[in-house]
Amino acid sequence: MLFRLLKLAFTKRGRSGVAPVAKPRTPRPIAPSAAPPAQQPQIPDPAAARGEQALSQSADWQFRPPPGDLQKEAELRALLDHCFSRMRYELQPATRQIVEASAARFLPPAAPSDLHVFVYHVDVGGVTAKYRDISIDTSVFDYHAVLRAFLDSVRRWHAHANVWLVTNPGSPFTTLAAERVQVVELDALPGRTMYERVRAMCAYVHSPSFTADTLFLDSDAFLNGPTAPWLCGEFDIAVTYRNRLWMMPVNEGVMAAKIARPDAVRAFFRRYLATYDQLVDDERVQAFYGDVRRWRGGQLSLNAVTRGGYPYSAFRELDLSGAVLKALPTESFNYSYEYGEKLDPRELDARAVVHLKGGRKTSLDAWLAYAAARSREACAA
Repeated sequence: MLFRLLKLAFTKRGRSGVAPVAKPRTPRPIAPSAAPPAQQPQIPDPAAARGEQALSQSADWQFRPPPGDLQKEAELRALLDHCFSRMRYELQPATRQIVEASAARFLPPAAPSDLHVFVYHVDVGGVTAKYRDISIDTSVFDYHAVLRAFLDSVRRWHAHANVWLVTNPGSPFTTLAAERVQVVELDALPGRTMYERVRAMCAYVHSPSFTADTLFLDSDAFLNGPTAPWLCGEFDIAVTYRNRLWMMPVNEGVMAAKIARPDAVRAFFRRYLATYDQLVDDERVQAFYGDVRRWRGGQLSLNAVTRGGYPYSAFRELDLSGAVLKALPTESFNYSYEYGEKLDPRELDARAVVHLKGGRKTSLDAWLAYAAARSREACAA
C-alpha cells in the first residue's frame, strides 16, 4: 500500500520533484459581429483569457455575482462589441446640417473663464422610462431644485466658470439664466432626450462657445471639489468608468473636453453622434433596448466609441482614432451611493463629483445640508 502511494505521488510531481505548471493562456481579442474599419483596434477580452469563473472572483469586480448576472454581462458585452463594429466617423448630411444650425445658437462667452460647464435638461413632463436595466419616473422629482443645486455646486467650487444650460424652447428652466449662466434653447422632439443631448454637445464643441476646458455634466451630478487636479494632463476627452457586471463600463453623466486640441475634440463628438445615428435603426440594438433615442442610446454610443480602450484603468491615457482619452474611476469622479443605502456625508469629502442619478435624487435635501455645512467649514478655515 505504501509503495503504491509513493508511486502515485512521484507520478503526479514528475521526476524533478516539482509539480508541473500550466502554461498561461494567451488572451484572444473578441471578434466583433462585423469587421470594424482597419484603423480600429481589436478589443481585448479579460473574461476570455481568465474564464468566467475567474471573472466572478476577480478583485477587479466589486462584488461576486450569481451565475445569472454573468450571463447578463456576457450579453451586454456582446452588444457593446457589436456597437463598436458599427462605429461611424462622420455625420450624415442631414445631421450635419442640424448640428451646424444648432451651433449658431451658441454665443461666445460673455466673460473669459478657464472652465466651462455644459448641462442639458429639457422639460419632458412626467414620464416613465422603462428599459431592461433602468426604470425611472421623472414626475416625482423637483428638477428646478435639482438644477439650482447643480448651479450652486459650480459656483461653490469655480465661481468664475461659465455655464451653458441647454433646454427646449419655452422650458421653465429658462428662468435660471444669470450672469455666468447662458441658456440656449434648442428644438427637441419628445421621446428623444438622450439623442438630442448628444447632438447638442456636438453642436457646442463646433460653436464659438467652446473656448475653454469644458465639463459635460448631468444636471444631477454636483461638483464637490476643485476641478484643476483632475483636468490636468495632455488628453482631449475624459470619461468615467466602473468595473461592475451588468453595467455599461463608461458612464456618460460626467465627461470633460480639453481646449488644447479642439479639432480632436470635435472629431470625437462627430464620431459619437454619427455612431448614435447608426445604432438607432440597428436591429440588434432595438431587440436589446428598443428605442434608444429617449434613454440608453447616449451611453451605448459613448461605450461604442471608447470600446477600443477597454479594459479601462485609472488615469490611463490612450489614443483612440486621434483623440487622447483619459479614464477616471467613478468612485472618485462620478460617485453614486448604492441603492438601499443612505447618503453618508462622511463618504463625500473625497469625491470630486457626487451624482444623484435615478432615484437617488430623493437624497437632494441631505446633499444640500452637506454642501451647506462644507461651505461653512471652508469659510471658517
